[in-house]
Amino acid sequence: MGTSINSIPSESDITSFEKVIVSSIDPEGNQSSLSRIEKIVERALRSRHIRELYERANAIPACNKSGKWKVKFVKETYSKFRAECDYKERTIHIRENISDDYALSFFVFELTNAVQVNKKLALHEKALRGQIDCESYAKESERREYNGTLLHHKVMSAAIKEMNWSKALDIYRYVEKDFEVYWSRIKNSPHTDYHRERWRECWDWYRGKSKVAWLPMFFPPAKQFIRGP
Repeated sequence: MGTSINSIPSESDITSFEKVIVSSIDPEGNQSSLSRIEKIVERALRSRHIRELYERANAIPACNKSGKWKVKFVKETYSKFRAECDYKERTIHIRENISDDYALSFFVFELTNAVQVNKKLALHEKALRGQIDCESYAKESERREYNGTLLHHKVMSAAIKEMNWSKALDIYRYVEKDFEVYWSRIKNSPHTDYHRERWRECWDWYRGKSKVAWLPMFFPPAKQFIRGP
């Protein structure tokens, strides 16, 4: 899942270090578009702490893909959030209309999703087998992302000290210290509704009433599930 606007400060809290003209990647991947994202990723990976997280993500295969994660700007993400992991393409998508500092911080957060992909797959499989109800699925999805915010805070706070960056880059520094408190705040948000919708797709598939368009992205075609009645 991507980065939600429900659990982060406003963009005005972010202090921009590098003023670069915002541009998007066209189908040919023109150099002027690539240069901005390359600068952001290069800057992020100067930090040993972020580099270690990136290497962890690269070492975990998903969706029959392995190797380095790519990063690109897009006009809109599939999930409609500000950033997301595209596991099929092994690419982190970040909306082009955000600042460089926000993009760097979102890049790090999506790496926390990438290193937790096996938890995501296990939860999907339970849903596809009819072994988990909607609210439990949504809550466990949010728990995984909550753990991502804690990891993001740990990595970014260390990187800020290491690189002498602004504390504002640590966008989850004020996240709740207790998951249940976090859950009580976010459970009625569009972010959690997104997870509920993914469960409904799995439930319909389990009952044989529909195909899940994104299922092949996560599981090999040969993998079989026992459908319900």
